[in-house]
Amino acid sequence: MYNFVYTLNDKDYLEFNTFHINSTPSYKKHLLVRRLFVPVVFAVLLVFSYVRDRYLFPVLVSGIVYATLSVVWFFAVKPLTIIGLKMRINSLKKDGKLPYDKNIRLEFDDMSICETSEKGEAKIFYSVIERIVEDNHAFYIYHSAIEAFIIPFSVFDNIEQKNRFFEFINAKCLIARDTEE
Repeated sequence: MYNFVYTLNDKDYLEFNTFHINSTPSYKKHLLVRRLFVPVVFAVLLVFSYVRDRYLFPVLVSGIVYATLSVVWFFAVKPLTIIGLKMRINSLKKDGKLPYDKNIRLEFDDMSICETSEKGEAKIFYSVIERIVEDNHAFYIYHSAIEAFIIPFSVFDNIEQKNRFFEFINAKCLIARDTEE
């Protein structure tokens, strides 16, 4: 079958999380709520200031400022999220606690995937796999809503090997789901 031994780095982990943020429906909703929170607060403040003072000019100026800040906030939330993630990774590294396993060995057999790392060994059956995604840099084999095996394309010798592996893992997961039902 397939065996991979490789080292993950901060870039791999960040790319996975960026992909997850951009593609997961629940996180997209969370991001939308974060984007709309500040504009809604500004709108409420604007209404209260108008009701309290009844002066149109200061409310109009405040409205322009609030609208400008709301637009900036709307577009800045996603990059700020990525920056926050980078800062979290660096902070955890300083504490000596990586949020991911660095050295990984993945073994794919007929029934399961076995991951061996510094933290121990985990065996995941193909029937547990929720989805398999190919990004520009890696395969992400999700075994829960937020956890995935990250397999960077650098582990493959060529594109044909990468494509054969993708067919293999898709077939294994499909067969496992069919036998489960």
